[in-house]
Amino acid sequence: LLLLGFDYSAITKHVFHVYPLPAYAIAALWLGLGFAWLVERYALRALPAGALALAVLGLVFAVGARNNLFTDHEWGARYARTLLDVLPPNAVVFARDEADLGPLAYFLMIENQRPDVMLYATKGLVLGNRLFKPTATDEATRQRILREAIERETNPVVFTLESFSGYAVTDRWLYIAVDKSSRDPLKVTVDVPAEAIEFFERHVAEPDLANAWVGFFQGQLRRRYGETLGNALARDRAPDTRTRRHLDLLMKDFYGVLGIVEGLMRNPGGYSAGEVGRLLDRARQVMPSDVSKDELARFFHLRAALRAHLGDEAGAVRDFETALSVWPAADNWAIKPLEDLYAKRQETAALEALRARFK
Repeated sequence: LLLLGFDYSAITKHVFHVYPLPAYAIAALWLGLGFAWLVERYALRALPAGALALAVLGLVFAVGARNNLFTDHEWGARYARTLLDVLPPNAVVFARDEADLGPLAYFLMIENQRPDVMLYATKGLVLGNRLFKPTATDEATRQRILREAIERETNPVVFTLESFSGYAVTDRWLYIAVDKSSRDPLKVTVDVPAEAIEFFERHVAEPDLANAWVGFFQGQLRRRYGETLGNALARDRAPDTRTRRHLDLLMKDFYGVLGIVEGLMRNPGGYSAGEVGRLLDRARQVMPSDVSKDELARFFHLRAALRAHLGDEAGAVRDFETALSVWPAADNWAIKPLEDLYAKRQETAALEALRARFK
């Protein structure tokens, strides 16, 4: 595991469950040989030996069934069906990862549901309708090609787990719809369909701890839902009862709290720095021990942005640097604001070192 260099997170640690399979096979061989030795050692007759063998097999089956037969294997199907139900007619859908792309591709290409919908992979790794060659296209070129494709499109364009910054957007939680009526990327209209809200209450609000993949994806959706709610909250009136209940559910979860913080900080009506600070403290309290590095970096990024908003530039620099140290990747959102702070504080050496590190 150390040589492979994988992150220890909620999802990747479960990937390693398959690695000991050869050892399990050897253990099964030892179990069989040991059982044969016991039969010979104690001269067991066929009937007791057979009964004992069946008891052992029954125990093995029961342990395996606990994780296989009673795990919810239909969650991805429910997610895809709900998303297809709420997509606009003739939608052009850009999906990102296996969590959203796989279920959608199955129902569109195998079950032939919603033939009016066109599905693209934003990374270009799968599906035959690639807009670019993923192995020979850098990030800037990829973004340009996606932008040009969206600008040419006359049908509704939506993103599932990411957004597009060239236009205003309509946030419907399960997807983001590009609004070509405005070029203002800060203009966000929140309009969550009733079917999506019901899906949150029944299948997302409470984490599924039995299935690592579902639990991971639910966390991403809770963060997105928290962001949607936070962006739509009005400072001059209290939320309705249903929204208040949803906020209370999200407050129990690290990803949900982070989403609320992001939504509040992007809220067009402004936000209370004290309330955001309390929410970040809450996120630290409910942070899981196996949180992924990018989500941990997101926490420090948000706290740095709050400190910069309050005028604490030194504290903001420390938190942005921490975000980079826990997730030293070129995709880290902390790079650009940290560059701006270095330039503003005239920390030339630090700025040059950062740019050299992430060319």
